[in-house]
Amino acid sequence: MVGIAKENKWYVYKDDLELLENGDWQDGKKEEILNILEYVKTFDVLFPMLHGTNGEDGKLQGMLSLFPIPYVGCKMLASAIGMDKEMSKIVFESLESNCGKIYQNART
Repeated sequence: MVGIAKENKWYVYKDDLELLENGDWQDGKKEEILNILEYVKTFDVLFPMLHGTNGEDGKLQGMLSLFPIPYVGCKMLASAIGMDKEMSKIVFESLESNCGKIYQNART
């Protein structure tokens, strides 16, 4: 199992799954992956289980597709559109799908 820390360091996790459940996995036994591309190429297929920015937004899927490394799940475009709620609404409306109103606040 591989974990990605907030500072964008990748680790092979080698400890109790209980630490994953309570969010303390970074306190467990782990080994830093220095070359993530070479590491992921050792697998037949990847099963990404990520949440949020850099996981669900298409960035990881884009990297895997570029090299090409087989993976399951949504491809880059679907992930990126799904993470961007304003863009999702534009796509749904272009397909004449019923959508609720969306209010987009500008980020500062």
